[in-house]
Amino acid sequence: SHSYDEPTRPRPGESQYAPPEALQLEFHLVLDKDTGSNGFTQWFFFAARNAVPCTVKFTIVNLRKKKSMHSVGLQPHVLSTNSGTGWDPLACQGVNYGPIGKKVGGKQFQALTFSYTFTSPEDEVFFSYFTPYTYTNLRRF
Repeated sequence: SHSYDEPTRPRPGESQYAPPEALQLEFHLVLDKDTGSNGFTQWFFFAARNAVPCTVKFTIVNLRKKKSMHSVGLQPHVLSTNSGTGWDPLACQGVNYGPIGKKVGGKQFQALTFSYTFTSPEDEVFFSYFTPYTYTNLRRF
């Protein structure tokens, strides 16, 4: 278990932050079922915040659809609050979609795996199935 609430002070000559390639974390995520569906899970929107630059591997483990646009090139869309560049559809690496290997309750679940490299400390990053459609977008019609 890693905790960065109480950072240690670097020794003389040491960097304050671990280089991104040195710190790699992995998280398995479980989605709530999609609104108005019979238990399907496909859409997601979540945020992650880092203390130091690092690479994080995310795996969403309970997707139900056998086919997904992620199988043919769609990547999660990413918004970094530190970058100020807006939603980026190409910020993730190693995007993979496929069966998780075993059935649960007679149902075959799929997994979406992707990695993201946090390049600046104290960044809050949002991840979404696709760029969110906002109320402001709706009002423009």
